Formats: sequence, structure tokens, C-alpha cells
Amino acid sequence: MSHLYQPSQEQFDAFGRLRVSEPFTLFDSQNRYAIDNQFDTSTSTGGSTTYLPNEASVRMDLTTASGAEVVRQSYRCLPYQPGKGLLFLGTFQMATTKAGLRQRCGYFGTNNGVYFELTGASPGTKAFVMRTYISGSVDNTTRRVEQSSWNGDKLDGTGPSGLTLDLTHPQILWMDFEWLGVGRVRCGFSIDGYNIIAHEFYNSNHLPTVYMSNPNLPVRCEVRNTGAQVGAGGSFVQICSTVMSE
Repeated sequence: MSHLYQPSQEQFDAFGRLRVSEPFTLFDSQNRYAIDNQFDTSTSTGGSTTYLPNEASVRMDLTTASGAEVVRQSYRCLPYQPGKGLLFLGTFQMATTKAGLRQRCGYFGTNNGVYFELTGASPGTKAFVMRTYISGSVDNTTRRVEQSSWNGDKLDGTGPSGLTLDLTHPQILWMDFEWLGVGRVRCGFSIDGYNIIAHEFYNSNHLPTVYMSNPNLPVRCEVRNTGAQVGAGGSFVQICSTVMSE
């Protein structure tokens, strides 16, 4: 990264207050000595998990079968505090992209939340997705924004940072929420010590209703075969995560 790159908005929390080193931790997870038991693990159609003690990580493995899936979701839903920014950070290494493979990580549950998604064959389609239940059914498509349409640094080498997101390497995903029902959501990646804003979801003064039903959500990672695979199945590695009230 160029040393001339100076972050600006990243220095402020979701409500525009200057960030100081006093966040209040609501949740944190690591796998230093064993698989963190704060997560529920569900598998189907050949999905499995393996503890990687030398990497302090959990590998989520798929077979080649269509429908194979592994989901790791925190048992707790974290309590959003009105008027305070909620910050999520999660580290992971995604599997090699291939047709019919879908990978997700973020602050989301069955009905609501925001996550980063990688789908399809190389180089894969990168997207930030706002999942909502405001209509009474789950909607993952209306506010799914692919990399070419991100309104911040697209992390394709053309943005202010000059960086290209390389998902063959581990990443630090971050998101912060100004909920109050209608606030702003920022999404991005922390690289070389900078919290780079890749995309912002604007809601207040833009939507006719709240943007999601419930901000009290779990940390979640998932990998799934949406179609049968050729060759080895996918392996998503979950490393660490935290949720803080700022």
C-alpha cells in the first residue's frame, strides 16, 4: 500500500465519532487450544469440520456432493445498543473458487444480517449482501451488491488504496452498523492496518421502512455446494471473530 494513502472516514465509528481505544467487547472467539465451543456447528450431505491446532483455526470441509454444507454460528445473538456503533471483525481463508461453491462470512442469522459472499468459478463473484426479513420472508437478493458496484474502494487495484483483494490469502473482514432501524452499514477489509471501506449501505432517507428486522444477530460462517463438484470439495477456514460496541 502506498504510504501516501491516508484513511479518513475509517477513523470514525458508525455514528461519526472519532474512534478511540475503548471499545466494549460483546463477543470474541479464537481457537488457540481447541475448537471454540461458543459456536454451533451444523453439517449436511457430507460436510465436516477439522481442528487445525497449529493454525488455531477450524477447517470446514465439503465433499463433492451437491447440497454438502457446513455452518458455524455463534450460540449467542449479540445485543445491539441504540446510539452506539456495532463493529464486527472476522478472519478467514476461503476455499478455491469453483462453479457451484458458495462461501459466506459475516454478522447474520437465518433471517437478517450482512455478510460477504464468494460464489462461482475462478475468479469468483464477490458481493456484500444485506439479508432482510422485513417482508415476512427472507430476501438475499434485493440488496446484494457485487464488487463492480461497490460504492467505496472496489479493491480491484483502481481504488484509493491501490490494493486488489486476494482471497487466496486470509482476510480480515469488518462491518459496522448504525442501526436505529434505518442507519448506515459500512463493509470492508482491514489490510496493512487500514480499515478500507469497500461498500456502504445507505438506509435513512433512502428506504420506506427499516432495513432489517433485528440487529441482535450471531457471528456466522458457512460453505455450501449449490451443485455437484468435480474433484476435491471446498475447505473454508474460520479463524477468529469479535463484536464490539463502540
